[in-house]
Amino acid sequence: MVPTADGLAAPWHPFALEQSWPFAWWVAIVVDSFSRCVTGVGIFTKEPTSEEVRQWFADLIETTGMKPKHLITDQGPQFTGRAFVDWCQHPGNDIRQRFGAAGRHGSVATVERTILSMTNECTRRIVVPLDIDRFREELEAWLTWFNEYRPHTKLAGKTPNEVRFHRRPANEQPRIEPRAKWTPKTKCARPHAAIRGDPGDSFRVRVDYHRGRRHLPIVSVAPTA
Repeated sequence: MVPTADGLAAPWHPFALEQSWPFAWWVAIVVDSFSRCVTGVGIFTKEPTSEEVRQWFADLIETTGMKPKHLITDQGPQFTGRAFVDWCQHPGNDIRQRFGAAGRHGSVATVERTILSMTNECTRRIVVPLDIDRFREELEAWLTWFNEYRPHTKLAGKTPNEVRFHRRPANEQPRIEPRAKWTPKTKCARPHAAIRGDPGDSFRVRVDYHRGRRHLPIVSVAPTA
């Protein structure tokens, strides 16, 4: 649940604001556990029903052309009902559903960590729009940046797209070495990568912003002429 610009500023009864639009959006997110890619996000004006989640997920499978063999979810009512179980087991889907432990932090750690990243890197850094199309645009900008440009510790510094599309990681390509006295025996951070040019070369750092969003930086390093 993501508070909008109007926010959820009065959480106590009887002045509590309803946890739905225009005070909040409900966001669904799908993460590929192998590559950490965010394959899709869905936006709802209120807590979605099982039918709404199934329809959104089916549309996502059709749009991306990717269907999971395993689906790990929490034990929310959207996922525990007979209808969702039957949908996963349908011969046309054949998805093996698994649940995280109820009330246990870390039982769905991959998606929980991704939601935390979305919160810290996007929704808490902008004024969350009341217009659904504008909000979707913000989430899609973050999703593209997250997949393409953001290194991940769990991926040894690779980005999700580098893993997903089997690209050579940027952090394994020849690097700039600013230390003039550097030698191949010098210990340095992993992964080890060959240097380009000579030790002690000067360089410049450039910072761009994905789709003009200053909370989505793209940092590049290049040798000076």
